[in-house]
Amino acid sequence: MIFKGKDSLKRQGLLALGKFVVAPILVALLIPIVYHFKGNRSAVAYVDTYVQNFDSIYVTLPKDRYLNISGGKMFNIKGIKYNKFTGERIYMRASIFFIEKYKKFFEFIWIIGVEDFVGHKGRHYDTGGVQQRQLEDGMVLCVYVNRIQWHDKSYGTKANPMPVFLHRFVSGDKIDERNKDLMYIDSIYPNEDHLLYDYMSPRTVRRMRNTPDSINRKYVEHYLRYILPKDEFKRLFVK
Repeated sequence: MIFKGKDSLKRQGLLALGKFVVAPILVALLIPIVYHFKGNRSAVAYVDTYVQNFDSIYVTLPKDRYLNISGGKMFNIKGIKYNKFTGERIYMRASIFFIEKYKKFFEFIWIIGVEDFVGHKGRHYDTGGVQQRQLEDGMVLCVYVNRIQWHDKSYGTKANPMPVFLHRFVSGDKIDERNKDLMYIDSIYPNEDHLLYDYMSPRTVRRMRNTPDSINRKYVEHYLRYILPKDEFKRLFVK
């Protein structure tokens, strides 16, 4: 009976080892491999072509953004891939609005997980995610649209909004006011961490107001490979 008890303990130990040690290691090894082969890999070769067909336009966000979508989606979130360096998933988070000037629904695209900044307390924040939170009613933005999609009548509807990539804030942001508020909060609660982000340095503020072409290129690469359906990609770009 004693030997049976020892065998049982060994089995339980091996099961625990497999469940809590081996399995997580296997998952960590396999997930990057799975995501490496995910998506439309051939679309990556068209990133330069897509970007070369960018046109910049000015848009004014509606004054009632949260009431503006007329039953459509306010946000669109879609998982994309696994970041082998951070161990976190990369995903698209988009804001969708109807832009009266163009009579189209626009989908403002950010890819979360490709760029971050360090707050003054040393915490890391996703740059695209924080930039998206700076949108305000009535803001004027300069955005990039792909002219092939822009002239395609199937884009701009509630069901198929026009994908756009932010170039820069033109007017209407409240970054400076928020920075002052965060500095005041820090002076009262110096040991507290803020939920979304903390005080931004002048360099980070400049980045919030302008998206480098190199970052938009990364966004486009993820959009073409993981977001745009393969059949739609072929219809638009493969002649």
